Amino acid sequence: MPLATYEAIADWYDQSIRRGTLLPREQLVAAAGQVGAYHRTLGTSLSAFWQAGLLLESAVEPQLEGREEPPVLVVRCRRV
Repeated sequence: MPLATYEAIADWYDQSIRRGTLLPREQLVAAAGQVGAYHRTLGTSLSAFWQAGLLLESAVEPQLEGREEPPVLVVRCRRV
């Protein structure tokens, strides 16, 4: 079961802050629902790496049980 639920698919290109709906058993991660997170498209993220002078070496989208989409994109970069 996910820690928080987001309506990420319906408004994929909306890059504003998103706040999740906490599940009752997730009391230890209460800050996640209060603070929120910014959704960024892959293009926005890759452009930011390039503009910072970083070369993408690898990328992983971890698959978590019970989730259809990966919660994060993990990248390894080096400065060029």
